[in-house]
Amino acid sequence: MGKRNRGIRRRTAAGVSFETLAQTPARAFRFLLGLSQNPIALRALARHGFGEADRRAGITLLEQILTFEHAGDEDEGVTEAIDTLDDWDERGIELVRLALTSYPEVRDALVGDLTGKTGHDAVLGVRTLLDRVDDFDARPEAAEAMAHLRSRGFGPVDRARLRALVETAQSIDTTGSAIDESDYETLLIALKRWHDEWTGFARLAIDRRDVLQRLGLARGAEDADGEGE
Repeated sequence: MGKRNRGIRRRTAAGVSFETLAQTPARAFRFLLGLSQNPIALRALARHGFGEADRRAGITLLEQILTFEHAGDEDEGVTEAIDTLDDWDERGIELVRLALTSYPEVRDALVGDLTGKTGHDAVLGVRTLLDRVDDFDARPEAAEAMAHLRSRGFGPVDRARLRALVETAQSIDTTGSAIDESDYETLLIALKRWHDEWTGFARLAIDRRDVLQRLGLARGAEDADGEGE
């Protein structure tokens, strides 16, 4: 499978991995539920400006996340094409770079700004490389360099295979999907910031452990049960 499936923990604009960010709704739900059941906690937070508008802001963000409609799953053939290009791009870019060592101007024009990517970014990178190679193939001044590149294992058959994979990988509207997922992550980040702010004030203002436990901010006996403590 591609690099995107090899245990890479993608970091988000919130400064944490997406896996950590995705835990925020559950934590925010427990915090909001605890607030609704505990007037002591509400009074403590009210001293720091927490009011109904702040509570509603957290609920609204949580509702938007829970009702978010994600893009549909990719077709199996599309996924396979993306994974194949994902596997190839880093090695392929290095192949071109090495093959054109004696032709630095052409080398830099083709791959000087390209690096291995993952997922749909890998597809875009391979497409960019193929477009550039096609362009230089039509330039008489680059004929020697391009012939040398073909002799090193990057010829018309290889390019045709990769071009077909790119077309398959882009046979669905991936732009909308990327925007959707970006919107979802933005909601998660907004909820995390809301949660971080008010749980921070809760820890500052509340000394009672039982109240903090109700808000999900301290471990209770039920949390530790079965963990060998």
